[in-house]
Amino acid sequence: MSDETEKPRGKSCRAEICEEIREEATRCRKGKICLESEADCRVVDSIADKVFFVEGEGGRSCCYCLSFGHSIYCNCPVRQELYRKYRV
Repeated sequence: MSDETEKPRGKSCRAEICEEIREEATRCRKGKICLESEADCRVVDSIADKVFFVEGEGGRSCCYCLSFGHSIYCNCPVRQELYRKYRV
């Protein structure tokens, strides 16, 4: 990973995801474990890096995931940023 991560407006960044984004995930019941290890869900599709569809156990039990037809939509700001930056 390169060290090209910019720090927005003087906010400190930890684990390459800025604290400002971490703080947005107030409903996370998993302690933002996806920042420390591999996420329990996998992004299978994204639309313009704004709408994210996931699969896996994490998507079924996460309060940020919503059922959308036969798919699961992810609304987690931390998970979305991980995908945007690292495609994981």
